[in-house]
Amino acid sequence: MHHKTFGGASDALFRSVAIRTFRACAASGRPAPSRPEDGAPRDAEPAPAASGTPCRVRLWNGSAFDGMLSGRTGRGARLRLPRPAYVPDVFTLEIGAGSEQRPARVAWRGRDEIGIEFLEVV
Repeated sequence: MHHKTFGGASDALFRSVAIRTFRACAASGRPAPSRPEDGAPRDAEPAPAASGTPCRVRLWNGSAFDGMLSGRTGRGARLRLPRPAYVPDVFTLEIGAGSEQRPARVAWRGRDEIGIEFLEVV
């Protein structure tokens, strides 16, 4: 696990998205599904397990999990991680060398992967 603190704008952005997402989830009363078949949209076939783009799941407390991004669409992607159960429902996804950061939420969970939905900042 890597530790890094966010600074300024990205920290405020993540906090804002996380608060809005938690409120929306609480209002709807729907938790993240546990399997892809539980209603998560599937608009792309996943890439083979060995391919993908390196990524990092960044948490509000500065912790991070390294993973591999595949099956990316405009709405979401599939993430292969060593311990997907430890990823919270809402997080910031850092793609590649960190030049792109996207707020995201877990859409479904598998044994060694999760499906994510990119969140829009309004």
